[in-house]
Amino acid sequence: MKIFKNSSDKTLFKNISGAFVFKGLGMLLSFFSMPIYMDFFDNKLVLGVWFTILSTSNWIFMFDRNRKRTEKLSYKRARKRR
Repeated sequence: MKIFKNSSDKTLFKNISGAFVFKGLGMLLSFFSMPIYMDFFDNKLVLGVWFTILSTSNWIFMFDRNRKRTEKLSYKRARKRR
């Protein structure tokens, strides 16, 4: 029994599993970096501002990356139709 019917299925599986690996590594990195940030910043207000900036920049990066990927896919589909 074949798991992958064609090469695009194999590519899709690689992309999905790679995304899970990188998201997991990012979660571990943020989990272990939080105590370091808490030790570095003595003032709780500065720590809160730092976490806010960090969270906002992570959200912007995530949405920007997804937007670029969507635009790239749309461009490929448009070129394929020609």
